[in-house]
Amino acid sequence: MKILIGFFIIFALFLTFIVLNLDNKSNVNFGFEEFRDVPIYISVFISMFVGMIFSIPFMASFRKKNGTPKIKNGFGGGKNRQTDKLDEIQGENGPYGIN
Repeated sequence: MKILIGFFIIFALFLTFIVLNLDNKSNVNFGFEEFRDVPIYISVFISMFVGMIFSIPFMASFRKKNGTPKIKNGFGGGKNRQTDKLDEIQGENGPYGIN
């Protein structure tokens, strides 16, 4: 529920930013090409998107280096506590004592 509320707050902020900047335009120059009268909100969102795309390799390397986080209650990485207890009860013969 908290995630949904946070999403709506961020979405409302984005909409407010767009509405307040509908008439603001600027030129964007890449050195070899210049785009004239580009709305500010488009250039901001494109730069945010490009930043997110370029951060993906760093997040992937971070996960490889640190691995999956282990959580103490058994719901994270590794085996579940209930599975460990079930393995102890069943032993070598399976759940019904039959090979």
